[in-house]
Amino acid sequence: MAAPKFNPRPARRPQGATLALVRAREETARRQKETQLAETGIVIPLSEWLGHNNGPDILAPTAWHAYAWRQAHERAWKTPPLEVIKRRCARAEALGLTYREYTLEILERGRYL
Repeated sequence: MAAPKFNPRPARRPQGATLALVRAREETARRQKETQLAETGIVIPLSEWLGHNNGPDILAPTAWHAYAWRQAHERAWKTPPLEVIKRRCARAEALGLTYREYTLEILERGRYL
């Protein structure tokens, strides 16, 4: 398998008025997050100087999180061998659950019911 090609050119940043619109949207989104967190009782000091090393926002999902979640979901729900499916279907029927509900319980608890 070939390694992905590295693109040495950085992503282009918006210029002028577009940059101002992007910053305004980010500020609006940040205020909404702060309001939602305050309503749920979570207090996180979200100041401009917190994390002054210009690291990523702790509340913003990144592309890596999306990729990792997608990969984990695919691994968890990949089709098992036919014998395993038959055994799970029989056990789920005995418990009064659907196959999907039974499989979800196995994935959540990490053990069989």
